[in-house]
Amino acid sequence: MNAYLDKLQSKAQELHQVMSVGDETVTAETVKDRFIGKALQSKTPVAVFEDHNAKMKSLIGKEFEKSTLQRYETCLMHVKDFIGLPISSVLAEKSKRYRNLK
Repeated sequence: MNAYLDKLQSKAQELHQVMSVGDETVTAETVKDRFIGKALQSKTPVAVFEDHNAKMKSLIGKEFEKSTLQRYETCLMHVKDFIGLPISSVLAEKSKRYRNLK
């Protein structure tokens, strides 16, 4: 029984180390989820962008200027606008630009 518990503890410590090196959020819950094989929730590009901007906002005056954050927020707005476009309108615009180059 002790050998089994030692093996479980070793696996949990290994997962903790892998997650730390991988710059993942390490909490008891995240280690447990990885341990039991619970699927990782993937984030959308917009969600990752929003998390990034929130972290930047907390670092204004320390590592970043307000104008840098404004540029990232503008970029996020453009990404959201682009993602919201139907693919047919994107293809139509590219086709129109291509024809104008000829």
